[in-house]
Amino acid sequence: GNQDRGDLVHDEWTLELFAPGRGKALNLSQKMSEAKVEAANAGTTKYAVVVRRTGYPVDEAYFCMPLALAREVLGL
Repeated sequence: GNQDRGDLVHDEWTLELFAPGRGKALNLSQKMSEAKVEAANAGTTKYAVVVRRTGYPVDEAYFCMPLALAREVLGL
């Protein structure tokens, strides 16, 4: 719903978890927009999308965040 707070919320972070499945389209832009809104709903300052790669172990998932946020987190 419009008050969704993300799939995983911890301290400053909200994560949107996504597993599109084999042959399904990945709309990363939409998922990033969702994560941003859900972070605001959860009261966190950082957000990212974790995308499970079909046919790969979870450790091979992608962790996606806006470049500006990555620079902040990495201190660049």
